Amino acid sequence: MREYEIDCKLLEEIMFYRGIKHTPENVVKESKKARGGIYRGIKHDAIEKTDEQKAKKGIYRGTPWAA
Repeated sequence: MREYEIDCKLLEEIMFYRGIKHTPENVVKESKKARGGIYRGIKHDAIEKTDEQKAKKGIYRGTPWAA
């Protein structure tokens, strides 16, 4: 079981795509920037992502729930 876990970790770290070896160090991760645009003829500004708190309790279809 231990050998299987080690092999899985190695597979996650080293990846081959079309014959080229990729590792986490040489893979570029790009972040998307918020930008505005035009949708159905109406100009919109960029929507900035905010850190929102997740709901911890509520009512769904009349049934109370708690996380």
